[in-house]
This record gives sequence, structure tokens and C-alpha cells, in this order.
Amino acid sequence: MSAVNVLLSEDSLLCGICLEMFKDPVTIPCGHSFCLKCIQSYWDQDMNGGGHCCPQCQEGFTPRPQLFRSHVLCRVVEDFASSKGSFSEDPVVGPDDVVCDFCTHTKLQAEQSCLVCLASFCRFHLKPHQENEVFQHHILTHPVKKLSQRWCPIHGKALDLFCRTNQTFICSVCTTKEHKNHETVTAEEEGADRKEKLFQKGHEAEAKIKKTLIEIRLLQQNVDSIISSSLKVGCEIRGTFSAMTEAIEEATEQVTGLVENTVQAALSQADSIRSQLEQKCEELREEEQQLKTLSKSSDHVMLVQESLSLNSPSQMWDIPVFNCNVEAKLTYASKVVTDLSALVTGYLRAAVRQLKSNKIREQDRDIPTVTPLPHVPPLHLETREDFLPYAVNLTFDPNTVNNYLRLSAGNQTVTECYPESQAYPNHPERFDSLWQVLCSESLACGKYYWEVQGQTYTHNFLAKVGVVYGRMKRKGAERSCCIGENAMSWCLNVYPDGGTWLRFSTRHRNKGIILPATRCERIGVYLDTEAGTLSFYAFSDRIILLYSFQAVFTEPLYPAFGLYSNSSITIQQFDH
Repeated sequence: MSAVNVLLSEDSLLCGICLEMFKDPVTIPCGHSFCLKCIQSYWDQDMNGGGHCCPQCQEGFTPRPQLFRSHVLCRVVEDFASSKGSFSEDPVVGPDDVVCDFCTHTKLQAEQSCLVCLASFCRFHLKPHQENEVFQHHILTHPVKKLSQRWCPIHGKALDLFCRTNQTFICSVCTTKEHKNHETVTAEEEGADRKEKLFQKGHEAEAKIKKTLIEIRLLQQNVDSIISSSLKVGCEIRGTFSAMTEAIEEATEQVTGLVENTVQAALSQADSIRSQLEQKCEELREEEQQLKTLSKSSDHVMLVQESLSLNSPSQMWDIPVFNCNVEAKLTYASKVVTDLSALVTGYLRAAVRQLKSNKIREQDRDIPTVTPLPHVPPLHLETREDFLPYAVNLTFDPNTVNNYLRLSAGNQTVTECYPESQAYPNHPERFDSLWQVLCSESLACGKYYWEVQGQTYTHNFLAKVGVVYGRMKRKGAERSCCIGENAMSWCLNVYPDGGTWLRFSTRHRNKGIILPATRCERIGVYLDTEAGTLSFYAFSDRIILLYSFQAVFTEPLYPAFGLYSNSSITIQQFDH
């Protein structure tokens, strides 16, 4: 069946009563055709008392015509249904679907729209565009809503041009009037250009999606790592606190046992002395009774003889002395425990406060933050002799010394020698840019004291004297490598001020305090890691406290020095 016949047969194959495709079609005498059941039902409901008429032309028939199936029409319907399908198989048109502009009765869903005709077609009315050469240059696309809006509302022409100046679609007449001299292109050119841009954006979006997926995967890996680390660290923290608790409980038992043993020993000594005194008292009572009895005797010869056999009480026995300083021992034990409690409590509170603050600078991310300790009474030191019990002999570490510093005197003296470079071998712990050196000895828990004596041949900067953590960086000239300019180091800067007078300033975390000039022949450094103090003293005819740092030292410390401008430093050695 041709496309034209399909279009002509569509309406002719509809029943005039049910408006659907014929089912068992019959033709009545007037020539109109209907479904057999439809016309029978229509006539059965006729109230004219035996008169029957055509539902379309109203021609009457008497008597009621006998109905027979139209075999020709049945064949036409069957052929049409087999080749095109029945209307009942077409999908139901929804509110958001595009409908065919050429369906006159039941509106079918459009399959495509023509951008030349500016109309939409169902599968039946689309056939001419697919088969007739007249429509071969028409552009078919997916069903498009509101095709009427593709007509210029001013000139009634198709909006087949695009004005890039105003970014809007226009018709051919618009180019001669409102959009004259504007940059215009055909809709196809603009579409092709935008399609290319959209294609490029699609590639960019795809790349961003891949990158985002990678970020999501990395984020998930970080989340998994955080969870794993939290479980591990949580277990370690609980284990550490459990060990601390066990250590405290063990120390409690030991100290309590020592106190109990001390008290028990004192009580035992007291009981022993009491027994001796009571026994002696009883002996003295007996002797007293004998003396009283003898003194009442009238026999003088016997009295003299008996008295000669008696000794003086003081000659007979010395009274034992209860020599046990229990109260002093108990007071000392209580003070030690109290000081220990204050120190541990201070450390714990400072650590928790540090964790809560969560302020870690970029250069300090890999180190513990130093937090001020709670007040701990300092060791009372007034004279140099007070420091000597804590004196240590130090030497410069040849693996850390910069190439422009020369070691001598058994690594006890260091001198700045620029521009003469020393032939030290390469070493990962050597300062490669800054003129600095560390000592070989590490200082962990305890009290330490050392002295240095400096000499300079210019009036410029003399030296740095301080301590650092062993993990402080050595390579480069950044603050993370410079003594006193980061969280891993503390130092005293020393400047000449004429003669034996020196000026000082402190440095820690790139912050400092300028101190007054002081007469100084050598500098003493006192470190108490348990109390968290680092003190610098100036020695001349008297001792002067220059400055004290107070901090929580979490790692072993190394004495550190920096030298500039022909300066020299010697570490004092002590005789032990």
C-alpha cells in the first residue's frame, strides 16, 4: 500500500459511531459503513418504533435492513492493520509528549519534527517525508515542542538565522532591519560551532569527572587511613596511659611500703628501747628498795660493807637514745610525692591544653609543640659552685659543623673562618648553608650545666648559644634550619658592646626579647629538663641571670652554636 493510499485510507477506515478502526465492517443501503456491533446497538436503541436510519446521513430504512459483513472492506482493514498496526497499539499521548500536527481525530504521539515544515509527524504522517523525494532536503529531528515559536513574531518568517551580536535567532527580514550590520550566521553554522564547543566542554567535564573520582578515591583512602590510624593511636594511647597508671600504682605501693617500713622500724626501735627502759626501771626499783633497807640498818659495819658492793646507777648503765628522724623522712617523702604530682599534673594539663588548641604551624607539623609548664619552684642556685654538681664536658660534633667553621683543641673550640672552607666530608647531619654546629652529647632527663667563652675580632654579630632537638633540619638556610627561629630550638644571641660588655637577645619560634648589656667574661647555661627550664647566666665578678626559657621538653636536646664575623667559641671543661 502506497504512502498516499495510507493517508487516504486512515479516515475512511474509521467507524462513524465508535471512531475507531472497523471491526467486522458492514455497509448499509445508503453506502455508509460501520462496525457490525456498533450499528446493531445503534438500531436496537432506536425509539422510532421500527424505523431505522443512518447515523451519518439520517436516511431511513423500513423495514430494518439485514446486515452482512463487507468482505472487501474487511480485507482492506486487515491489510492496513497488518502493514501499519492498529491504532490501539500506539502509545498513549502524555501531557509532556509532542503530538502529530496532522492527525484530525485521535492525536498520536509525534515521532519526529521537520525543521523546514516546522511541524511534527506521527509514524503515519511521517511516511511522505521518508519516501517522497520532494521532502529529501527537509531536516528531521527528535520531536520538538512549540515549533510555532520558531517563526519570527514580527515578520512571520522562519527563524533560520542567528545574530551573534544580540545572541538571538532572527529571520531573513530581520537582517535588513532590526539586526542590520550585525554579525549573523545560519542556525546550522551556529549549531555546529556550539556543538564543537559543547563537545569540548564534554571532554573537559569527562576529565573533571575522572579527576573528581580520583579525588574521591584518595579521600576515601585518607578516611580509611584516618580510621586505621585512630584505632592504632587510640590503642597506643590507652596502652600508654595504662602503663602510666601501672607505674603510678607500682610507685604508690613502693613509696607506701617505704613509709610503712620506716614507721615500722621506728616503732620497733621504740618498743625495744621501751622494753629496755622498763626492765632497767624495775632493776632500779629493786636497788632503791635495797638502799632504803640498808640505810635503815643500825649495824654500821654491815652498812659500810654492803654499800661498797653497790655501784652508782650512772656507772651501771647508759640510757639508750631514740635516734630516729621519722618525721623528717615522712616530710621529705611527702614533699617528693607532692612535687612529682605537681610536675606530672602540669605535664598532663599542658599536653591536653596543647591538643585542644590544635594550633600547629606549617614548619611545626612534624614536631610536638612546646607548651609552658605550670609553675614549678626552681632550684635555688646563687654561686658557680652551686652549678658544678651538674657540670658536663661537651665537645663539638664534627659531623654537624659547617664547612666555614674550623674545629680545634680536641673539638672543644670552633672558629668562623670564611672564606676559607674546611674539607669536611659530606654528611647528612652537617649544616650545609648556615654557620652552625651541634655538640656530640645529647641531654635527656636530668640537670645539666656547661660554660662557653667567646672571642671576636670585629664589632659585628658574635654568636648564638642554645639547644636544639636532634631532628631540626640541617639542609638549607630556612628558618626551620636556623637556631632560635623555629619551635625546635632555643638560643641566646650574643653581641659585642665594647670591652667585656656584651648585649644579648633571646630567640625561639622566630620571636625574641632584647636584654640589657651586661659585663660578661663567659656564659653559663643551665638546663633542667624535668622542671622545663633553660637558663643563661653571665659570669664576671658576679653571676647574673640573663634569661630563662620555660617549656615542655619532649625530646633529647643538643647544645647548639652559631658563629659569624671571625668569632670563636670554646667550651669550658670541668674536672670531676
